[in-house]
Amino acid sequence: MNARDSLEQSSLSRTRPRVLEWVMLFLLFGLGAGLRLIDLTDQPLDFHPTRQLRSAIIARGMYYQWLPDVDPAVREPAIMAWNSMERYEPPIFEALVALTYWLTGGERLWVARLYAILFWMVGGAALYRLARNLLTPWAALFALAFYMVLPWGVSASRSFQPDPMMVMWTLLAALALERWAAGQGRSWGWALLAGLLCGVAVLVKATALYPVGGMLAGVLLLRLAQDGLNVLRRAQIYPLLALAGLIPAGYYLGLGARSSEFASFWILSFSGLLADSKFYVRWLGLIRGLMDAGVFFGALLATFLYNARGRAVVFGLWAGYVLTGLTFPFQIYTHDYYSLLLVPLAALGLAPLAELAFQRLSVQPRIWQVGVGLAALGILGYYAYVGRSVLLAVNYRNEPIPWVRMGAELPCDGSIIALTQDYGNRLKYYSLRIPQRLWPSGADLQLAQAAGAERIADFQAFFREQTEGMDYFLVNLFGDLEAQPLLKAELSEHYPVAAEGDGYILYDLRQRK
Repeated sequence: MNARDSLEQSSLSRTRPRVLEWVMLFLLFGLGAGLRLIDLTDQPLDFHPTRQLRSAIIARGMYYQWLPDVDPAVREPAIMAWNSMERYEPPIFEALVALTYWLTGGERLWVARLYAILFWMVGGAALYRLARNLLTPWAALFALAFYMVLPWGVSASRSFQPDPMMVMWTLLAALALERWAAGQGRSWGWALLAGLLCGVAVLVKATALYPVGGMLAGVLLLRLAQDGLNVLRRAQIYPLLALAGLIPAGYYLGLGARSSEFASFWILSFSGLLADSKFYVRWLGLIRGLMDAGVFFGALLATFLYNARGRAVVFGLWAGYVLTGLTFPFQIYTHDYYSLLLVPLAALGLAPLAELAFQRLSVQPRIWQVGVGLAALGILGYYAYVGRSVLLAVNYRNEPIPWVRMGAELPCDGSIIALTQDYGNRLKYYSLRIPQRLWPSGADLQLAQAAGAERIADFQAFFREQTEGMDYFLVNLFGDLEAQPLLKAELSEHYPVAAEGDGYILYDLRQRK
């Protein structure tokens, strides 16, 4: 066999996984989907309930808007609750769920979990294909296994919020950009597809701008390093960049003042955290809780082991994640779903190390190969069991019952200010009651303090301002009430109890003692 034949045979073995590899691929997808289907019909309160209930409220509002013949007592509050939600990203996921409600003839909230799981599976296919293009099949399978069974990722990836869908589109964009780079930037098909996928990823959630922008910068710098300024003569670059930018711009620029207000508060107000060393400690502390700091740093350093094309894409993703954290310094350590992209990113980062390990293992005696394989299956099973245990740790199936009862018991003859869970979303979704105003919780006060707001100097003035025009004060968060002794004293000493039930107390603000 000559050198050319040997090279062709090696390439053939690299691109055609053996039967065992296909079996492992099938088992990993089955395991990943099966884990996420556990406790499918439980209420979406296991992972950031505020965000998930927000999407549930929007989806239900859309659904009832399409059903004009429904009882107005149900339809109108559902649409009003939807309209009370602030506009962030376009409600693509919510519209898909609402359409499914309409097609299946009823509101089944677990449908959202099925879609989120589907998004994660498609993202896994893109991740496997990307790793397979850059590394050996077994290294790609390792990356897929990490992506599928990381316990935190199991919980986060089935949540009803745009992040699982955003990760899917980002991974598809990464695969398309890698294929475009592999063709030395000459393929019109991959260029147009990459631009479309990049644009959709950012449209689904604006924070994808950073990983998408990082990958685009990495691939373009690679082409610049290899082709020099001649890369600017490649016509494919311009529609790629245009699609990536214009698709999300059409929506987010249309928000007008809302976009500038969001940037002013969530970005500029917290920029001072970047000068505080505690911010970086908290960020790393979050990462350590998600996947261990050693895994994080190992994945980051192992990215250097990729070839130039792989480094351009994967380092672009790393740069995007870091920029996300520096742009949203408060959210990056308080809202762990801002780090959801770390799951596929760490998987891709660790894959080159796995490739080196498999190469060393391939020259070992068969008994050692079997032993390592069994140990790997044991580790995989352990993490799958942990992920399963997390999902089954708490049962939320009875959560709607007291909220429905509360909704029926609350008076309808006045406006309500509430100290309640999830920015009122739990009240809106389960009780069909919309509080006219929210009293700041402990988390709100922490947020205001992080943004540089002054502490409340005059409680009485603040109380009068917040309760002006309100008839009732609803309390569901008793822990937060205990943590605000001035509020507790004001309510208990000066206002009678209008109603009290399972999990709530209602004060009558119209009759000050």
